[in-house]
Amino acid sequence: MIFDYNNYTINLKSLIKLSGQKKISILDFGCGKGVWNPKKVSIKKLNKINLYDKQKKLINLLKKKKKKKKNKDKFQL
Repeated sequence: MIFDYNNYTINLKSLIKLSGQKKISILDFGCGKGVWNPKKVSIKKLNKINLYDKQKKLINLLKKKKKKKKNKDKFQL
């Protein structure tokens, strides 16, 4: 299973395996508050995650969260 609807999480290992790519980038379109777990984002096969949401007021919140994240270099706004 790629998406766990109970916990609102994505199984990155399964997603990368299904893609068949050596390294992937993810676009989280409509990311909201950005619920990515920094520990799970540390997968070497994950290049980066691009976060986008049409609500402009969320951009500042996402920038603050990005600064605090362990693997902040993997996140793009």
